[in-house]
Amino acid sequence: MSESESVRGERGLKHEIEWDGKTAMITLEGEVDMRVAPSLRGILHDVIEKGPDQVMVDLSGVPFIDSSGVATFVEALRLLMQGNRKLLLKDPSEAVRYTLKITQLLGVFGLEEQKS
Repeated sequence: MSESESVRGERGLKHEIEWDGKTAMITLEGEVDMRVAPSLRGILHDVIEKGPDQVMVDLSGVPFIDSSGVATFVEALRLLMQGNRKLLLKDPSEAVRYTLKITQLLGVFGLEEQKS
């Protein structure tokens, strides 16, 4: 069974949450920076509290992420790992991949990339 919720945050970050069993898919659209990090943190915490085995975040609509956005994902990963659950980042843009690479976090997150 699949559920879906779509919301545009007050700070410009659009997100959609879909549930497929024990997997939550969060699709983001917009820049993930210090302006939207608190909203993203709330979204991730709300989803994590519902107890999914895996949270997948589709980043294909995210052209930019700064250190506060990365820190928000690190925090979510830590929360999930406490319960042996997973965080998977899906289809990061080249700019987002680069940010994860220079912060030496590219290998920390599970990545799923679209096949060309």
